[in-house]
Amino acid sequence: MNYLSLTDVSLTLGDTPLFTNVTLGIDSGEHIGFIGPNGAGKSTFLSVLTGKRLPDTGNQYRRNNLKIAYLPQIPEVPPGASVADLVFRSDDPRASLVRQYESLLDNYSEEMHEELTELQARMDEENAWNIENTYHSFLTELGLHDLSRQADTLSGGELRKADMARVLASGADLLLLDEPTNHLDLETVEWLEAWLKTGKRSYILVTHDRSFLDRSCNIILELENSSLRKYPGNWSTYLAAKTKRLEEEEKAADKRANILRREMEWASRQPKARGTKDKKRLSRIENLQDTPQADLQRLSEFSSRGRRLGKKVLELVNIGVSRSGRKVIEPFSYSFKRGERIGIAGPNGAGKTTLLSLISGILPQDEGRADLGVNTRFAVLDQSPLRADESSTLLDYMKREADNVRTTSGELVNVSNWLERFGFPAAAQRRKIRYLSGGERRRLQLIRLLMKEPNFLILDEPTNDLDLATLGLLEQFLEEYEGCLLVVSHDRTFLEHIVDYFFILDGRGSILGFSGSWSEYRKMAREQEREEFRENREKRRVTASEASKSTRTAKKGLNFKEKKEMESLMEEILLLEEELDTLEQVFSITNPDPDKLASAGRRHEPLREEIARKTTQWEELAGRDE
Repeated sequence: MNYLSLTDVSLTLGDTPLFTNVTLGIDSGEHIGFIGPNGAGKSTFLSVLTGKRLPDTGNQYRRNNLKIAYLPQIPEVPPGASVADLVFRSDDPRASLVRQYESLLDNYSEEMHEELTELQARMDEENAWNIENTYHSFLTELGLHDLSRQADTLSGGELRKADMARVLASGADLLLLDEPTNHLDLETVEWLEAWLKTGKRSYILVTHDRSFLDRSCNIILELENSSLRKYPGNWSTYLAAKTKRLEEEEKAADKRANILRREMEWASRQPKARGTKDKKRLSRIENLQDTPQADLQRLSEFSSRGRRLGKKVLELVNIGVSRSGRKVIEPFSYSFKRGERIGIAGPNGAGKTTLLSLISGILPQDEGRADLGVNTRFAVLDQSPLRADESSTLLDYMKREADNVRTTSGELVNVSNWLERFGFPAAAQRRKIRYLSGGERRRLQLIRLLMKEPNFLILDEPTNDLDLATLGLLEQFLEEYEGCLLVVSHDRTFLEHIVDYFFILDGRGSILGFSGSWSEYRKMAREQEREEFRENREKRRVTASEASKSTRTAKKGLNFKEKKEMESLMEEILLLEEELDTLEQVFSITNPDPDKLASAGRRHEPLREEIARKTTQWEELAGRDE
């Protein structure tokens, strides 16, 4: 079923054409990963799909009553808003009815009786009475339990979760998700991935998270050079298809080059007079010269020289920090060594950014000591936005740091060439910062940081908003980087490529060290979770057995039939929990069988509901039997 179609849609911002003559259909069941360079116009394209921005030319068709929910890159937070305010400003018509109903009750008078009756009938018709429970359920799963909490007290990740609950709980047919994993912790990224895979919604998500694209998408949509191209399959399939296309185009380009060379040789003879046939031949040369070369952006290698680290890099001895009487970081000791690549992971609000600030010396510790090596030089990329004069050009902004950069080979590179190596060609360097996209701003922050020649890099979510080309460059740089690296990132592919040791924060102040990759850690963690599940199941068996003995000896309370029902319910619950455990193991497989995954997805939610229902029944009976 077709949800939405575009025909010959074009849009130009300023003098830059973002997309030209785009014709595209979006159907039910499509899980689309939307990729393209920073500044290509992906977010603008999503705003066209929502109807908030009109294209310059072309037409858009939507299925009648199509419901679209949009997650922007930056949540819109009204002043004084609570978590409930953020969630219930959803475009979901049911949420709108609830808001109207609550507003009416707050200001109710007898004259409003007819209006209230009509509104109640509409809520019956839309099945809107339980919507608050639906939204609350999503918030609980995402770790947000207090709907009255003020939005301005939320961390970036918590704010993202609240906005995500608004979208996911909306019941929309088509979800438009712009960088949904930004600011999320790794466990929530995995939760979102599983929800999208097993859900029935169609979606378009803008992301540069390669693991997410691989596991969550069955179509890749690429916006490049003002054109949109659709590839069936996930990220891995896209890479194979694009490589093949580029190889074919390269052959065609070589052929065009040979023809062009011969034609140019002919043109250079400059005869005194040319006939009609000759003029057509000159026109052919011009067409050949104007033919675009469809190819990936080829960015040259880059590296910068870091100051050489001494024998002592940084030694932490029982450092810790508290906030409002709560231990954010329990006393922690570690001795950093040259060349270490350490990732920091843990739930949102666990203190990852605090730990980075503590290690870099930005935040003083409440206890313990930090001994810094004499040659150790930090460079910190935090999550704050680019701070710069918006009227300044890229080149001027960079020159305020330095005019040249010394590479590892000893070569002195001027700032303009340094910008080019990071995908800012000479023409773009004269642009004012105010015209940069979010990803371009992040890239500019990063490359200015690397000019400082640091030997201890601290990166807090460095991959946020970066396009795939820049991600590749960053990974290449870090693979060759000889200093210490400390990084927080939700990008699992990035972590797999770069990090070989982790500090795992548990959210209660403790820090666990783990040697290995993120996938190895998650495998270990899942095994521990299954072991805890088995232990809890055994405890419940014991509880059920004791409850059963109690029912047999009780003189009052449950009758014989109810006692047998209570015993039977516990056995059913235990069997259902075993089935749930088996299903969730399917979700954790990297490349599961599609039929098994679909079957598990269909069974998962009904199974959880059945467990909850039977558990409630058992608890009611057990309560009466006390």
